[in-house]
Amino acid sequence: MSELRRLVPYADLAPMTEAVYIDQTGGTVERWDLPTWGTDEEVTLIRRMLSPLEPLEDDAREIRAHVASFTGCDSGVPATIDELLEGIGRGELTEPAFKNGCDHPGFCVSIKSTQPRQVECMTAIHEILTVRLAGKPNDALIQAYPWVVGLIDDVYTWLPPTEQQTELQTLLVERMFLPFEFFTKASHADPALNQPCIVELYNTVMKQCYEEGGRGPQIDGEIERLAGLPKIRMLYPQQARTTEIEDPRKLDLYTLCCCLAHGLHTLGDCHHSTFRWIENWIYAIGTGQWGIPTRKLGAESDRLSDLMFGYLLGLDKWLLDMPEQFLLLDLGHIDLGFDPKNEIVRVYAYLGSVYTPVKTWLAAYLWTNLMYNNGGLLWRNRHRALLDQTEAKGMSVREWMDKQL
Repeated sequence: MSELRRLVPYADLAPMTEAVYIDQTGGTVERWDLPTWGTDEEVTLIRRMLSPLEPLEDDAREIRAHVASFTGCDSGVPATIDELLEGIGRGELTEPAFKNGCDHPGFCVSIKSTQPRQVECMTAIHEILTVRLAGKPNDALIQAYPWVVGLIDDVYTWLPPTEQQTELQTLLVERMFLPFEFFTKASHADPALNQPCIVELYNTVMKQCYEEGGRGPQIDGEIERLAGLPKIRMLYPQQARTTEIEDPRKLDLYTLCCCLAHGLHTLGDCHHSTFRWIENWIYAIGTGQWGIPTRKLGAESDRLSDLMFGYLLGLDKWLLDMPEQFLLLDLGHIDLGFDPKNEIVRVYAYLGSVYTPVKTWLAAYLWTNLMYNNGGLLWRNRHRALLDQTEAKGMSVREWMDKQL
């Protein structure tokens, strides 16, 4: 932990609250009401289980806060989950820990990025687009960025140089470029985000891109008038495509415009879909069509739901004190449509065979996050069908919780 962010004594905290001193004199305190997830009964259980364990030792407090800051949509998954499991198993986090989400990251511990070279990659994309739009050949780009030849080829295939663009494409390109003023200098995946100069840059670019009166909304209005589109809003692709636009080409254009207005959850380049979304923007601006044919739709959602299931299943059975050997033996007779063995092995390897009340509580708290929080298996009820299918085959991820309730 930073010398400036010392833990406030536990006796001064309300239940499920964390606080740190953020100056050397101890005169300034930052507090955080730690989230709890799940049904009312599950939240009550988690809080009740904690009470006899108090006061928590500092190491356990740091782990608890780091579990709370985890979000499943972060690009560091599953490394961030493994780190939490290892910390729970060892009884302390290794610092600097990974920045694992956007809710108070690094509140109690020093953190590092799971996305090395993020700004470098954004800068490369910006330069590739700039050179292509200027009508220059790609030789120098390939020499400078031999690790991104695929995207260079795609950009030169999809996107015409500026002199060959339609008026509409020119506006779309300008809209796409606006957030790169931030992306090429800073990143939400980088723990340095809280530096004053970065905060100032972030606020400036946010206003320019996404707030009323900024250049972004102005461009949206110009495109609406030019193309005869309904009001452009900050929407996901699947939301935009429910709009009643009969012309398929116009619907594709509207989808692109809403996605540009949405950005990367505005400037949230820590999201796991960051670079695929940018790739989609480029393709759609150049071709006028939404959806790259060679990209499998929903692949990332499937990956995350499968691995979340595996971690939840491992945690559930570990909490039940079931040896992994017999869990894996049972799974060998069931076709779930995917194999959760990798995640199960990680859960048991990191948590180990020694049970303590604090370790059990932290594992249960992590289970609720992976189940219900942003990106979790039941977040927005997105993967209810998967749970129904696996339970129908006799494999539940909530046996332990149900027994406690």
